[in-house]
Amino acid sequence: MNDKTIGYCYTDFWQSLLPLYEKQEAQNIAELVFDAVLLLPLLERIKYRSRLITTRELQLIEPIKKELLLNKPIQYILGKAWFCGMPLTVNPSTLIPRPETEELVHWICNDLANTTNHTDLLDIGTGSGCIALAIKKTMPNVRVTALDISEDALKIAQSNSEQLGLTIDFIKANILEIESLAHIPFFQYIVSNPPYIPYKDAKTMDTRVTHFEPSLALFVDDQYPLMFYDKILDFATTHLAESGRIFAEINEGLHEEVEALFKNTGCYKTSLKKDFQGKWRLIKAIKI
Repeated sequence: MNDKTIGYCYTDFWQSLLPLYEKQEAQNIAELVFDAVLLLPLLERIKYRSRLITTRELQLIEPIKKELLLNKPIQYILGKAWFCGMPLTVNPSTLIPRPETEELVHWICNDLANTTNHTDLLDIGTGSGCIALAIKKTMPNVRVTALDISEDALKIAQSNSEQLGLTIDFIKANILEIESLAHIPFFQYIVSNPPYIPYKDAKTMDTRVTHFEPSLALFVDDQYPLMFYDKILDFATTHLAESGRIFAEINEGLHEEVEALFKNTGCYKTSLKKDFQGKWRLIKAIKI
């Protein structure tokens, strides 16, 4: 017979994660799990911490703990991540949305707030749809189109748009094959969080990223790390409207090179922005 309380099991759960996570992060993960499995958010869990946990609840919690101890991200285990206040379905076909990408969205929306005309925006490499959906939610009058090469990712993005009741136009296409994109219309804004990590850097990264998140959305050839920015600029030559804008997330270690790539075209006025950690992670380019 089980005689463990919710409070005991919660503490045991996060403590078991300490070999892999800092204390605060382990506790945050435990909160997510107990909320999802027991349907008890923080205040309710504290209120009922002395209640005995049921065998069924333990049977749901223990497999999650085992997967976490194999370094699988909690977002993939639960199939959900939060981005800009929105619950999004995610799976290993999509990147897990990150806080610095939220900063990119805020920067874009602040810029969009100054526009008065009808605006068309394209999100290149949409993944879960997090950027496109957050922009559409904040700026409902903007027509948002989202592009990705992965059919599986587009299915997740489409599902997220339906769950959130947000209308997005989705396109399956490869930004690296410019000739196949001739039918795509003009946009006033092009947005992207493209792959920008050289493969050589993978060996220093957390295995939760390298073993579980889609390499297609993360890594680029060591000899051509700016490949996607180069292709986005090629695409923008014929698909970005006059005075249009490009916003993108960038590799902090290559921010000067990315900015130089834009400036060397002679077609853009650029500005860089640091993220909340003080790293150069965002670029804005205005077509001149």
